[in-house]
Amino acid sequence: MLASATPNNPRDSLSNSKHAPTLQPLPTTFSLFQQHCSRKVFWCTFMQLKFFLHANYSSSVVICFVDV
Repeated sequence: MLASATPNNPRDSLSNSKHAPTLQPLPTTFSLFQQHCSRKVFWCTFMQLKFFLHANYSSSVVICFVDV
């Protein structure tokens, strides 16, 4: 039973890692930023920061440069 559960654990971890893509949070973040700064936007840049915290987890961060 224990030997059977061991090979299932790493497979689950890999599935979890692949189940968290940066394609879904991308439109939501962009939409939120577009609503926040609609007129005073100079130019927006999309940066992808890779965090080596849990199985190469990557998070998308949108940096907006507003003209003040």
